[in-house]
Amino acid sequence: MKPTILVFLLSFIAVSLSAQITFTPEEIIKEFNPEIVFDLKSDLDVGNETASDQLFTWNIQTVEAPPEWKFYVCDLKKCHLPGTAFVGVDNANTIAGDSTKVMNFHLLANGVEGYGKYIWNLTSSFDSLNVIASVEMEFAATISVGITQEDVDNITIFPNPVNDYFNIKNPNGAAIQIILYDVLGKQVKTYDADGVSNFYMGDVQSGRYFARIFDESGKSLKVVRIIKR
Repeated sequence: MKPTILVFLLSFIAVSLSAQITFTPEEIIKEFNPEIVFDLKSDLDVGNETASDQLFTWNIQTVEAPPEWKFYVCDLKKCHLPGTAFVGVDNANTIAGDSTKVMNFHLLANGVEGYGKYIWNLTSSFDSLNVIASVEMEFAATISVGITQEDVDNITIFPNPVNDYFNIKNPNGAAIQIILYDVLGKQVKTYDADGVSNFYMGDVQSGRYFARIFDESGKSLKVVRIIKR
């Protein structure tokens, strides 16, 4: 009977914490040139919606990434050494009541192209297997010769959400092709963006999609999330 009670109490604590601690944004998607950006920083907000202090631990799950890529984390206590993928109860973080703090994920691509996906889990300090909140992070690193990071940042798709048509802002002509994917990674449509700025999406079902934008050499410049009404 006692083990059953203990399991119940731990489950109750984990559920309670999940309602008290928030972790945002829900996902991060970034494209960058690894020859220009050496330390790609992403800010994540941890919130405590109760009046009392709360403790939590965390872990980073590497779903996939080039072996040359490294990362390090700055939590509420300190910046950890590259490769530190979790903290236990001895290094549990404390967040004061009714407050929001910022933690950082730093990606070090070491000049290597590729795609990486990580999941950052906040876990209960009572039981590290109980996940309180998670953020999925996706990164695509592409070396684009002659195209600056500013050129890539200036490429935007609008309006978003999309009804029947969307436009692309492509001030330096860097974007040559757009390929539309669904959330499962299946290719839906391909658009020629060379000298074209208006694209039809009325024949696509409502939902969430990802538009991957390519330059003239076939290099991926960035990914834009699109909502189709």
